[in-house]
Amino acid sequence: MSRDAGEEPAAGAHRPTPPTEERSYLAFLGAALALTLGAGLVLAFLVPLAPSLGWPLDEAALVQSHGWIQLQGWLGLVVAGMALRLVPRLAHRPPLPAALTLSLLGLMCAGTGLRLPPAMGLGGRAPLPLLGATLEAAGLLGVAAALTWTLVRSRGQRESWRGPAWAAAGWWAGWAALSVLAGARAGAGGLVPVALDRDSAWVVLLGAIGNLIWAVQSRTVPVFFGRRSPRLAPALGVYNLGTALVLVAAVVPEPALRQPGLGLAGAGVVWLAPLAGAIRGRPHRLRPPSRPAARFVVTANRWALVAGGCLIVGAIVGLRDPGVAAHLDDAALHGLGLGLATTLIVGMARLVAPVFAVARAVPGGPTSPLGAIWLALLVGTGSRLAAAFLEGTSPAWYRGLLVLADLLTWAGLALFGLGFARAWLRQGTRREALARSARGRTGAPPGPYDVFHSDQQEKN
Repeated sequence: MSRDAGEEPAAGAHRPTPPTEERSYLAFLGAALALTLGAGLVLAFLVPLAPSLGWPLDEAALVQSHGWIQLQGWLGLVVAGMALRLVPRLAHRPPLPAALTLSLLGLMCAGTGLRLPPAMGLGGRAPLPLLGATLEAAGLLGVAAALTWTLVRSRGQRESWRGPAWAAAGWWAGWAALSVLAGARAGAGGLVPVALDRDSAWVVLLGAIGNLIWAVQSRTVPVFFGRRSPRLAPALGVYNLGTALVLVAAVVPEPALRQPGLGLAGAGVVWLAPLAGAIRGRPHRLRPPSRPAARFVVTANRWALVAGGCLIVGAIVGLRDPGVAAHLDDAALHGLGLGLATTLIVGMARLVAPVFAVARAVPGGPTSPLGAIWLALLVGTGSRLAAAFLEGTSPAWYRGLLVLADLLTWAGLALFGLGFARAWLRQGTRREALARSARGRTGAPPGPYDVFHSDQQEKN
C-alpha cells in the first residue's frame, strides 16, 4: 500500500519518479485487462452464440478455457500483482525486486496463453496442456514462495491480516499442484476431466484468490470506514476447512465431500464479508475524491453475502436435489468471481493504486465514469446470476442473459481499462505538475490515511 493511496496526501509527499519495483503492479493489471477483454470475456460471449452461428467450436473447450483464463489471466494476475506489492508493505519489508515480479508475470501469462489453443480446436494431443500447466505452476509457486518469504521475515505477528495471507501462500502452492494435475490428466483436445476442472476452479477462487481478498480487505477497509481491526480466526477457520474439503473432493476424488465443503466455505464467506469487508457504512476517513470508489467495496461484499447464501442453500438442497444445487453453485461461482472479486478489484485499484491517486491529486484532471462502471458490473453480475437458474429450463432467456452479462461486464472493464491506461500514460507529467506545485506550498496537516502509513513506517 502506498502513501498516496486512498486519501491523497499533500502534494509534496509525492516522489516524481517511483522505484521500478513499485510499478510492476501496473504490468500485472495491464496484462490482466488485456487477457480478460481480449480472450476471457470473448470466449464467454461465444459460448451461447457459437451453436446458432454454426461455428465448429467445442462448447466444453470454450467453457473450460473461459473459466481458466478468467481465473488465471484476470483474477490471478491482478491478485498476484496486488499481493506482491501490498504484502511486503504491510509486513514492513522492502519491495520485491522487479526482476522477480516480472518473471512471475511472464510465467503466468505464458501458461494462460496456452489455454487458448484447445478452445479454438487446436489442442489435439500435443503437449500444450501440460506445457501450459508447467509454466503456470512455476509462476504460482513463485508467488507462494515470495509471500512465504516475506511473511517469515516480517514483524508484527499479531496483525489480523496475516492469517489469511499465510493461508493464501499455502493455497497458491496448492493451485500450482492442481495446475500440474489438470495438465497431466488433460485428454484429447486439451480438455480436463469435468469434475477436476470444476472443483479446481472452486479451490482456486476460494483458497488462493479469496484468502488474499480477505487479507487486503481486513487491513484496508477498517481504515476507510473508521473501524477497529477485526478478529478473523474463527471465520477463517470455517472458510478454509470448507475449501480443504473441496480440495480433497477434487484430488481423491470424493464427490460426497464437495457439497458439504462448499456449504462450509459459504458460511465462512457470509461471516467474513461484513467482518473483513464492509456491507454498509460511510467511508468517512477517505477524502471526498476517493469516496465514490468505496461504493465498489460495499457492493462487492454484498454480492459475497448472496454467493455465500447460495452455497449454504446448495449444500442443504443438494441432499435431495443435486440439479437445483448445481444451479445454486453456478450462481455462487459467478457471485464470487464477478460480484465479489471483479467489483472489488475495480474499487480497490481506484483506492490503493498510486497511479490513480496521482490522477486524483491533479486539479481539473479528467474524471473516470465510475458510476457507469459500477452500474455495468452490477447489472452484469445480476444478469449472470439470474441466468444460472434458467439453464435447461428457458434456453432463450438463458442465452440472452449470458450475452447481456458478458457485454455489460466487458463494457465496465473496458471503461475501467481506459481510465487505467490514461492514468498510466499521464502519470509522469502529473507527478511533475505535483512536484512543481509542491515547491510553492508548505506542509499540510496529515489525514487519517496518512497517519495509517506513518504508523507503518514507525514500526519498521
